[in-house]
Amino acid sequence: MPNWVFGVLVIVGILAVALLRGNLDMKDLKGIAAQRGFVLHSSFVPGDRPPMRLLAERIGSQPNPRWGAVLTGAVDGTEIAIGEHEVQGRMGTPAVWYVLLAWRIAAAAPPNSATPWPHGGQLIREGDWAAWRLPGNLTKVNVELMLTHLPEARRRF
Repeated sequence: MPNWVFGVLVIVGILAVALLRGNLDMKDLKGIAAQRGFVLHSSFVPGDRPPMRLLAERIGSQPNPRWGAVLTGAVDGTEIAIGEHEVQGRMGTPAVWYVLLAWRIAAAAPPNSATPWPHGGQLIREGDWAAWRLPGNLTKVNVELMLTHLPEARRRF
């Protein structure tokens, strides 16, 4: 078998595994959405409610990060959104993906600087919204982690 055929087969195999993994992640997200009554937006364009773009920029992203999937809904009567966004690397470094959980807070407050959070990532507040950002993608593990610690994070604001 010529070397180029082997190279093509390896590339096709890698792409097939990546596609399968992406489909499994989306299936998990659809299950979480159905179980918790959330809406899954597979191609998300951020708006003002929740202000995902503003929160991502305030916590350290460049303007207009690229957004992937986002879950929206409510937890204990509080409006939330959990989404993934990509931050471009600087000068030759690879892009990094983050998961951002945004929730509405009771009273509008002045913005604060991003503060470290003991469960990973950072917390920030902007107007009547707060957010927690972790490195990674929107996976079942990250969604469950964020929802588990959401009550504690809500008490911070």
